[in-house]
Amino acid sequence: MKAHIIVNEESIEYIYENKVIHLDQYELIWDCTCYSGRSEACPIHTHQYGEEIEMQVNSSMVNIKLYDIVDIYWMRDDLWPPSIVTIHIINTIDKDIKNIKFKKSTLLDAGAGTGVIGIYIAKKYNNKIKYVTFMDAYILPLIYTAVNINRNKLKMTPKYELSYGIQDTKEIPKAATNVIYDLIVSNPPYLPHNKDSDDDIVLETIYCSGLLKSIIERGWKIGNTIYFVGSEIIDREINKEIEKLHQSTKKRGIKIEVNIIRKKIIPLRIPEILSQDEYIEYIKPKIIEVKKRIDNAKHRYYQEKYIYKISVKRKPI
Repeated sequence: MKAHIIVNEESIEYIYENKVIHLDQYELIWDCTCYSGRSEACPIHTHQYGEEIEMQVNSSMVNIKLYDIVDIYWMRDDLWPPSIVTIHIINTIDKDIKNIKFKKSTLLDAGAGTGVIGIYIAKKYNNKIKYVTFMDAYILPLIYTAVNINRNKLKMTPKYELSYGIQDTKEIPKAATNVIYDLIVSNPPYLPHNKDSDDDIVLETIYCSGLLKSIIERGWKIGNTIYFVGSEIIDREINKEIEKLHQSTKKRGIKIEVNIIRKKIIPLRIPEILSQDEYIEYIKPKIIEVKKRIDNAKHRYYQEKYIYKISVKRKPI
């Protein structure tokens, strides 16, 4: 038996066999506060089924359903799960889809992971999307993506391509239709480099902003509308890249608009981060620390996440 996580707009459920934890509100996909805040307020572990469901989530394949649209598999030890930011970015695209011009029906999911964002868009808007490229630097996430594509019955409609070993947009091939992507989405690693970490995989999946920077710097060359996720923690670096982007495209007669179209304060709950006191001190100026008990603040640290939109107009200014 698999554990299930069912995510709806206003509620979330954790299920194993006939045991169910239902939350009417949630801040995270795994809404535990034990390692990052007030354990006495943890909505999972204060529940009678909390420990048993957590054991299943930590040790076996998990079935995650989003909004009755996407149904994916994920396993804890293999790769990062869909996050609360995943929910925010698909909600943002849902609201903004009417403003996206689909000329060739193409989509790139850069840093695909489980494939959940690209699959969601391709499945919900299959009248607009006919070709999808899922890109990731590692093979295991793309194995999950392939499984999840099949599970969601995308098959070849829309057509899809898996691009393995691609670290950034400089290496991304154009879509098979040999046109620029109508839409690029990316929820990349974003935290500043931690020189004290000696784990290469952790460096690439947490303390790495390479894909984020390349999306800003070169995404316009291969996409007309680009959504990417950033954070207050790295806003200085993002703003520098955006300034370079404007300078570079202006010389070429390309008009670029960059806007933050959504801001959201979310808990900072990454065990690899919270266990490093020096690193927390390093990023403290950019995060929100809850020093006193506040009823609606279950976690100690919060961060402000941004969803950016880059719109590219290729006619001369």
